[in-house]
Amino acid sequence: METSSSKKISKVKTAVILGAFGGIAWFVGIPLAREFQDSFAAKEFKEKGILGTYHHHFLRFFGQVDDLAVLDQENDKLTQKVAQLEKKVVLTETRNAERDLATLNEMVEERLRDDAGSELALAQKNIEYQIPKNLSYNQLGVLALSHFKKKEYGPSALLFQHLLNLKEEPRYRIPENFLMSGISWYHLKHFNLAASAFKEAKANSNPADPAHRNSMVWLALVQKSLGKKVLAQDSLLKFLELYPHSEEAAMINGGRSPAHEHVHGKGSDDPSHEGDSHHE
Repeated sequence: METSSSKKISKVKTAVILGAFGGIAWFVGIPLAREFQDSFAAKEFKEKGILGTYHHHFLRFFGQVDDLAVLDQENDKLTQKVAQLEKKVVLTETRNAERDLATLNEMVEERLRDDAGSELALAQKNIEYQIPKNLSYNQLGVLALSHFKKKEYGPSALLFQHLLNLKEEPRYRIPENFLMSGISWYHLKHFNLAASAFKEAKANSNPADPAHRNSMVWLALVQKSLGKKVLAQDSLLKFLELYPHSEEAAMINGGRSPAHEHVHGKGSDDPSHEGDSHHE
């Protein structure tokens, strides 16, 4: 059993501990209380009370939430506007690119025309032949065909070139005349002029027409003559796929050159329909 003296000691210890905690609370709590009383929060509590302060901060919080929602909506609108602007920029860049490409194509076409024109001018100077001025267009056509049949390719090239460039007489711009013009230029080794004529013959004829098929084969020969052997081989393979049973296919498989062209005539006085079969 505890003696009376040990009980007194325990009470003294308890009093000392409580006194120590009370002192600490006094020295710490009093400054904090004074600081709280001087703070904005204490003034707000005094002015608005507990409920008023809560209501004020509650409204303020949800007001900030509303502001954030408004900001989100504005951000969405701005994002949409940016997307629309980016789309407009892409469309503008696409249009500019298309316009630049069209301009480039025009420049290339113009350059090709200039080159062909220069080659034509040079070719005409090197051919010792004068186109008769006292003949009608029909007579010039008959004369062109006659030179072509005789393999006199210089005169036939000049005559067909003259007839094909007659703006007032478009009836001479038929596939057969383009084809014979191209063949003439090919034998004169003016391959660019030949290619141009063959392309016209192909473009102005139906795929089922002999002139169309012949122009494709002659274009392949031009490509080969220009050193484009792979392209020429591809062109011939494509032709064989399209026309495997044609006369031209048999010529290709047999290692022969294509026929000059089978021009079915409707009268000897009209060179645009003059008829005969021509072979190399």
